[in-house]
Amino acid sequence: MAWIDNGPVSLPSGRTLALAAALIGAAALVGAGFGFSAAWRGGAQRVAGAIDPNQDIDQAADAKPLVTLVEPTAPAATNVAAANTAQAKKDDEDDDSSNEIAAKTAAVQAV
Repeated sequence: MAWIDNGPVSLPSGRTLALAAALIGAAALVGAGFGFSAAWRGGAQRVAGAIDPNQDIDQAADAKPLVTLVEPTAPAATNVAAANTAQAKKDDEDDDSSNEIAAKTAAVQAV
C-alpha cells in the first residue's frame, strides 16, 4: 500500500479509500436496518416494562414508596425555656465583664 503525493496532502491509494468507504457504508446500512426493525416491531413482541393497555386498572399493583420518611418532631418546650435562661445568664455575665473592662479602661485613662 503506497501513499500518493498530491501536493501538500498525502492520500492513501484508491483501493484503500474504496474499502474504507464500503465498510463505513455497510455499517450505516446495518445500523439503519436495526433502527427500522426496532421502530416497526410486531405487536406480539413486548418491550420490558411496557404498560399493557388490556390490563384492568383495578387489578394493577399499587405503587409504594421506596423510603418511608419519619415526621419531624418539635423540641420539648422545657428544653427551649432552659436554653433561653442559659443564654440570658451568659449575656448578663458578658455585660458584667464588659462593665469591668470599661471601668478599668477609664481608671487607666484617668492616670
